[in-house]
Amino acid sequence: MTISAALADTTGGIRGYVYAVHDYPRTVSLAGVRITIRSPWADVVTTSDRRGFFVVLGLPPGYYTISAQGNGFTPKSITRCVSAGFVESVRFDLDSVLRDPAYIRWKPLPLDPGKTSDVYNLVGDRQRPC
Repeated sequence: MTISAALADTTGGIRGYVYAVHDYPRTVSLAGVRITIRSPWADVVTTSDRRGFFVVLGLPPGYYTISAQGNGFTPKSITRCVSAGFVESVRFDLDSVLRDPAYIRWKPLPLDPGKTSDVYNLVGDRQRPC
């Protein structure tokens, strides 16, 4: 029996994907999201790849809290039970911290050819409710 076969019989793993939720159900894969897998024994940290994928193998059986934290997104956590010989699948759909996009309304003003500069004031006259 090889070492990897022995480990497969006594440990498990966690794999998953991280997505940014824009206009549900449309999602976009998130790269570089920090994934923390926390247990009573230790914390394991990894990051999602360009497809939003991550995997951690060789975890002893037990309960784990998996957290996803990405810049500009609300962090999320879930708990999963890892069993020997199995890899648990998880999915994170992260919401943007900026919940309400900013709008700029611009109306062209006539330019005075005799002036060397013009000053424009942008006023936010339109607000969207939460």
